Amino acid sequence: MADAVVLQELWTSLIGLLRSHLAALEISERLKDVQLEQPAETVLELRSAARTLHLQFTPQSGSGTWKLEEPGTTEQGGNWLLTEEAMVRFAEASVAIDMELAVEEFAAKLAA
Repeated sequence: MADAVVLQELWTSLIGLLRSHLAALEISERLKDVQLEQPAETVLELRSAARTLHLQFTPQSGSGTWKLEEPGTTEQGGNWLLTEEAMVRFAEASVAIDMELAVEEFAAKLAA
């Protein structure tokens, strides 16, 4: 069974990495009007001028969901898993990646 305390701390670290990465994308003008909101401890909303990415996380299991909203398009979404080893596995991927690469994946969904 996963350690919920460790996973909660890793989730907090993931949020910090996302803040830094999104700020860098905004400075380089690859994203505009980026906002990061955390309406609940296990929910994160990332907004750009054109898209919104919703992330939800369950520290008891390490599982999460993502949902991308863009006006005029079909909503996209999927599942992901954060492990105690700071690795992330997206449901559609065959291998786990480290948190830094996962942050790049989440940011790419927002920036695409």
